[in-house]
Amino acid sequence: MLSLHTLQKVMQPPESPFETPNEDGWEFVEARLGFALPDDYKKFINCYGTGAVDRFLWVLNPFSENKHLNLFESSGIQLQTLRQLRDEFGEHIPYAVFPNPNGIFPWAITDNGDVLYWVCDGLPSNWLIVVNESRGPRWREYGLTTTDFLTKVITKELFVDVFPEDFPSESPAFVPAD
Repeated sequence: MLSLHTLQKVMQPPESPFETPNEDGWEFVEARLGFALPDDYKKFINCYGTGAVDRFLWVLNPFSENKHLNLFESSGIQLQTLRQLRDEFGEHIPYAVFPNPNGIFPWAITDNGDVLYWVCDGLPSNWLIVVNESRGPRWREYGLTTTDFLTKVITKELFVDVFPEDFPSESPAFVPAD
């Protein structure tokens, strides 16, 4: 397992991250959600705040005031969309949808509309990552932690076929939201 430290070496965090939690912020978030989040995701938000990986992949932040980047607001929309696609349009969703047991829960989105989910099964540190392409049926599963996934994607050690070929760039950077 890679670490946040490894990610920081390949993608410099902002000097002053935007929209990070206060002392008891994570307790409030997890109480509101009703479940614990992966520790490396929380450390990522603490270190990077709100923004995008290489101006393309946006990690949802429960402390963001932007409803499109806020974990609560955006996840609610994404989960409702999945339920609607499944229930009203008969689309096959190969995973249970949160809050069902072992359901998927969104943690990141891309500019193309792809959604990255955790499969909330077992300990948060062991949750799988699932990527669903925008406007398409492809689902890709990765047995990596949040920061391991991000590190492998930006170092091009991992190719995610639903992402565009030009992501990440040759010099990936984290761009804080403004």
